[in-house]
Amino acid sequence: MFKIEDNIPPPVGVAGRYGLHMILPGQSVFIPEEAFPPSGPSAIRASASQHFGRGNYTTRMECGGLRVWRLA
Repeated sequence: MFKIEDNIPPPVGVAGRYGLHMILPGQSVFIPEEAFPPSGPSAIRASASQHFGRGNYTTRMECGGLRVWRLA
Protein backbone atom coordinates (compact mmCIF):
# COMPACT_ATOMS: atom_id res chain seq x y z
CA MET A 1 0.00 0.00 0.00
CA PHE A 2 1.21 3.52 -0.80
CA LYS A 3 1.20 6.37 1.71
CA ILE A 4 -1.13 9.25 0.78
CA GLU A 5 0.25 12.65 1.74
CA ASP A 6 -1.27 16.13 1.96
CA ASN A 7 0.27 19.59 1.51
CA ILE A 8 3.13 18.50 -0.74
CA PRO A 9 3.81 21.36 -3.21
CA PRO A 10 3.84 20.40 -6.90
CA PRO A 11 7.11 20.67 -8.81
CA VAL A 12 7.87 24.04 -10.33
CA GLY A 13 7.62 23.95 -14.11
CA VAL A 14 9.69 26.05 -16.47
CA ALA A 15 7.12 28.89 -16.47
CA GLY A 16 7.26 29.16 -12.68
CA ARG A 17 11.00 28.74 -12.51
CA TYR A 18 11.66 31.69 -14.83
CA GLY A 19 8.79 33.98 -13.86
CA LEU A 20 6.90 33.64 -17.14
CA HIS A 21 3.63 33.33 -15.24
CA MET A 22 4.14 36.81 -13.73
CA ILE A 23 4.90 38.96 -16.77
CA LEU A 24 2.15 41.07 -18.30
CA PRO A 25 1.65 42.07 -21.94
CA GLY A 26 4.41 44.48 -22.93
CA GLN A 27 6.87 43.15 -20.34
CA SER A 28 9.86 40.88 -20.85
CA VAL A 29 12.14 38.67 -18.82
CA PHE A 30 15.81 37.89 -19.45
CA ILE A 31 16.97 34.36 -18.67
CA PRO A 32 20.77 33.96 -18.51
CA GLU A 33 22.37 30.96 -20.24
CA GLU A 34 23.57 29.49 -16.94
CA ALA A 35 19.92 29.21 -15.84
CA PHE A 36 18.80 27.29 -18.96
CA PRO A 37 17.39 23.81 -18.34
CA PRO A 38 19.42 20.86 -19.70
CA SER A 39 17.34 20.85 -22.90
CA GLY A 40 18.32 24.47 -23.57
CA PRO A 41 16.28 27.48 -24.62
CA SER A 42 13.80 25.35 -26.58
CA ALA A 43 12.21 24.25 -23.29
CA ILE A 44 11.71 27.89 -22.30
CA ARG A 45 10.16 28.68 -25.69
CA ALA A 46 7.84 25.66 -25.40
CA SER A 47 6.78 26.77 -21.94
CA ALA A 48 6.06 30.31 -23.17
CA SER A 49 3.98 28.91 -26.03
CA GLN A 50 2.01 26.71 -23.66
CA HIS A 51 1.55 29.45 -21.06
CA PHE A 52 0.76 32.43 -23.33
CA GLY A 53 -0.61 30.74 -26.44
CA ARG A 54 0.87 30.73 -29.90
CA GLY A 55 1.56 34.22 -31.25
CA ASN A 56 1.23 35.92 -27.85
CA TYR A 57 4.96 35.98 -27.14
CA THR A 58 8.31 36.27 -28.90
CA THR A 59 11.85 35.33 -27.92
CA ARG A 60 15.32 36.41 -28.97
CA MET A 61 18.75 35.18 -28.04
CA GLU A 62 20.75 38.05 -26.59
CA CYS A 63 24.34 38.20 -25.41
CA GLY A 64 24.45 35.75 -22.53
CA GLY A 65 20.89 34.49 -22.56
CA LEU A 66 17.34 34.49 -23.88
CA ARG A 67 14.74 37.28 -23.62
CA VAL A 68 11.02 36.44 -23.64
CA TRP A 69 8.48 39.17 -24.38
CA ARG A 70 4.79 38.78 -23.70
CA LEU A 71 2.83 40.40 -26.52
CA ALA A 72 -0.79 39.74 -25.51
